[in-house]
Amino acid sequence: MRLYVGLEDYPSATKSRTDFKVTIHPCLVTSYNAPGDLIETYVIGSTSETIRFHYAQAPCSYEATYSLSMVDGSLLPKFIKSNDREPYLNIFTTSEEDKGYYEIKVTSVLDNIYNGGATKDGVYDPDDLADPDNPDIDLITTDSFTLKLFVKLTEGDYVKPPNTAPFFVPEPYDLVFNTGNAFNHTFGPAYDIEGNNIEVRVQFDKDSREFATFDSFTNSIIVQANATDESN
Repeated sequence: MRLYVGLEDYPSATKSRTDFKVTIHPCLVTSYNAPGDLIETYVIGSTSETIRFHYAQAPCSYEATYSLSMVDGSLLPKFIKSNDREPYLNIFTTSEEDKGYYEIKVTSVLDNIYNGGATKDGVYDPDDLADPDNPDIDLITTDSFTLKLFVKLTEGDYVKPPNTAPFFVPEPYDLVFNTGNAFNHTFGPAYDIEGNNIEVRVQFDKDSREFATFDSFTNSIIVQANATDESN
């Protein structure tokens, strides 16, 4: 790049020229987020249904490649079609054998130049995986979500998803307390997606049973003050 500055008394004045180096970097993605997990229903024999999804990226507008598979890694059933360059999938079947519950993982990978995109000479190079001026930068190029699909015989048909394990919110974590002090920690609450009754039990090792108790009504571990002076 060259910048020329005109002077009022030119050409009697001596002209000056300065060369500038201009470096242009591709847009760097600061956030790329899949939608939250989706739940959809399809009735066998109904018209073809298209499910669209949107990934949010900022501040860029790269296109992307989309790959779909079952959550367990197996291939999609044949009645589900997708286009790896478009954010949607299509469902159509007339077979009663396709009734069931399907969990589909949808993964998107941006066409980011830092993600093996085209180099300045137009050739794809897998070694172009980082910004040469920022080799340690944490590049954001992919995200995924789960589509939970219920395929039914009729609108009122019931398809039972696989049973999920109960869980605490927040998740349990390692507990630390100072010996000699009273201690009380409550877990939960506990949830079960299917609405089943939950019973929480805690198993203490031999040493812990001497000073710790569990209240199953409040889901709390309790240690009385001065119950122990040993540390483990």
